[in-house]
Amino acid sequence: MSEHGPGAPEDNGKIGDHPISSFNLNAHGENPDWAPEGEMGPDLTPSPELEVELADRQVVIDPESGQSYGYIELNRNSEPSNEALVSLLAFGVDTQNPAANYELEQIALQSGKRTIAYETLSVGASDKLMHDQREALEAGDFSVIARGMLGAMKAQGLTEIDLEGFSMGARTAIAIAAQAKEFGISVKSLILLEPPGFVEYTTPEMYKRILYREGVQNRPAYGETVEDERGQSTIDSKLDSTKTFSKMGLTDLRGNALSYPKGLGRETALDDLFQALETQSGLKLTIISGGASEISTREEINAAYRQLTESYPGQVSMVRLPGDTHAMQTGSARRIGWHVGRVLKQS
Repeated sequence: MSEHGPGAPEDNGKIGDHPISSFNLNAHGENPDWAPEGEMGPDLTPSPELEVELADRQVVIDPESGQSYGYIELNRNSEPSNEALVSLLAFGVDTQNPAANYELEQIALQSGKRTIAYETLSVGASDKLMHDQREALEAGDFSVIARGMLGAMKAQGLTEIDLEGFSMGARTAIAIAAQAKEFGISVKSLILLEPPGFVEYTTPEMYKRILYREGVQNRPAYGETVEDERGQSTIDSKLDSTKTFSKMGLTDLRGNALSYPKGLGRETALDDLFQALETQSGLKLTIISGGASEISTREEINAAYRQLTESYPGQVSMVRLPGDTHAMQTGSARRIGWHVGRVLKQS
């Protein structure tokens, strides 16, 4: 496990003394946005082609269920047609969200891989959850989402994938890895940023953690911004939570307000991870977690990590960002892109 120590409180008056803000803004050099120039090159500016791809949302249909999934495809010609990095987005976030777009841009740039980002059901251009899917999710069964996405991947000709996901996207990625063999799809790497689902929480407790502890208590730590050479904020504070949740409720009130949050509070992720490691030979699992997270706490991630490494030594690694919270995805797109790219280059 790699664990980086948090920086000391900032004392120059430019950032403030909040340790999370100090850490995310790299005040003491312990949280760089990207690797040194010699490791991966300095140009993280998207090409005109990539900018077109980021705006080009498409739809693919799962042949078994007939449900449609919205997606965008980046670096389209950089891999064989049967290979891709599959990215799964956070709760309620679609591929047209500015913060998600910036992160996907950086993942594509820093990994160099063909990247396909899927929108989950009841979000974006994807179809709504069906009644039985809502009920399964509420019991913690994310395979009902995973199987449809795998059907869509198979329809697109994918047979070999890497998986990356943040928060609910990480939980979905776990379920996809657990079910992939049945669809003839090989998973090489599984990169989980702040995965939930390792401890049982009631739905009210999940809402308290999501909306209050993270949304009210921790989110202000991301209010400070710095700009890169394009004038682009490196801190993705562009997600309007009120607008996002209102839109989700209008799309599918039960699914988005109850089924997904309730499912995320079920203790089912570890079983799916063991199934993924058992069925996918040589799978490399990386967990990236924030030490101050209120959704995937240090204690529950550590416990899961110990169980996984005991059974699959050499296949599981962890990166701990001790000053960070669950909102690391809104912390710095370049930093997330760097972590994902680093793992894939080592796989």
